[in-house]
Amino acid sequence: MPVAGLFVPDLIYNIGTTVLNGGVSMVIFFFVNKIIRPGKREAMEKISLYERRRRLITVLYERQNDTVGNLAFEFAVSSHTIRNDWSILFILRLKQAVVYSFWIQAACSNGG
Repeated sequence: MPVAGLFVPDLIYNIGTTVLNGGVSMVIFFFVNKIIRPGKREAMEKISLYERRRRLITVLYERQNDTVGNLAFEFAVSSHTIRNDWSILFILRLKQAVVYSFWIQAACSNGG
């Protein structure tokens, strides 16, 4: 048993160690997030969903072999957000292709 546990009741000892551990963790996380990695979320100004997706299309067109991690850092969002945006853009592109193919088939079948 730790030395401090000999001088105080178990309840007080457990509460004290919980507060102490939580406080130390809080200081470490603050140090890591604010001092070691300053401005990570300020890498890009806050933009709308549609603007981010429009910029994502442009970036992917220019840099076709970029990684999700790099894109997430550049757009100041999570990797999950980039993957979600990519999935939505892919589905929209598929819908667009289906609509165009029906439109072309309809135009060709009407003597066009």
